[in-house]
Amino acid sequence: MSRARELSIRLAERAEEVCRVYLSNGRRSGSYWLAGDVRNAKGKSLWVRLRGSRDAVGRWRDEAEEGAYGDLLDLIRLSGDYAAMADAMAEAERFLGTAPQPEITGSPVRASSDASESARRLFSRGGDVAGSIGETYLRSRALTPPPYHAVRFHPNAMYLDDDGARRAGPALLAAIRDTNGAITGVHRTWIANDGGGPVVVLRKIMGAAREHSVHLGGAGAVALVGEGLETVLSLKDVIEDARLYAALSAAKLALWRWPCDVSRLYVAVDNDENRAGEKAARRLIERARAAALPATALYPRLGDFNDDLKEDGVEVVNALILRQISAAQAECRDSFRASCCQIAP
Repeated sequence: MSRARELSIRLAERAEEVCRVYLSNGRRSGSYWLAGDVRNAKGKSLWVRLRGSRDAVGRWRDEAEEGAYGDLLDLIRLSGDYAAMADAMAEAERFLGTAPQPEITGSPVRASSDASESARRLFSRGGDVAGSIGETYLRSRALTPPPYHAVRFHPNAMYLDDDGARRAGPALLAAIRDTNGAITGVHRTWIANDGGGPVVVLRKIMGAAREHSVHLGGAGAVALVGEGLETVLSLKDVIEDARLYAALSAAKLALWRWPCDVSRLYVAVDNDENRAGEKAARRLIERARAAALPATALYPRLGDFNDDLKEDGVEVVNALILRQISAAQAECRDSFRASCCQIAP
């Protein structure tokens, strides 16, 4: 049995204690511990199983963030932003009381900085998406490859499986940037051919992504932001010169920090069954409006705008968006007229 697997089993035996330490802002609800995210935010989109079979206890999932799930060792690694699995395992051993003294040094802040540097190095090793299985995947979603500064392709990107073993495969690399344009992380999408065409097998983030996003092109004063890369790329030709941003998850969308020179914001909503996408969009819009930034939600017909694009085609999707923008502008004009009437002498 691997060291990682052994630690996962031992952590699961003390699952509620792990949650009370690393998810202290959460609470117990029946057989589950509920929290906002792996970084101990308040909320209930993340659940941890506290009772059940041996294989089930300790497993967790964040319903508001695609690809966010794992065991308690993964939770410790993500909650502390540990750059290497070895550091997370050392922290787990410290928690379990078996780590040698003194305790490991280094802080999550330093680990996060190291992870961002690793992300920058990985992105620099990426190549052009054209001609790769990454392009084939995007074309299968009715999408064209984004700019080279935003997304690249790596033929053999490494990742760690559930047991901490190293694996590798072809992946799209998307640069996560702060509002100054500096790369703080990289979003990796591993792709494989299952015989019927290219499919996504795994998505992971390396480095710092909170409040940041992938800038997918555009340089105008209007910004359009959504959760996934595919969702935002589906809308790249709708609003002329709009800056396009992918926040990468519902939780991150709600906290996204827009550039200071943006004059209007459009938020592409994902129609999730649990309404996590809509809730995140509304939270972002409320923040924007509180900062005097006009903001409007855009709703797809189906699950997300990439579903619409594949089903309906670009002309129908563009018409749907333009109708919503026109309606929002009309509502804004009516609201302005009403306010003028109220203050007229």
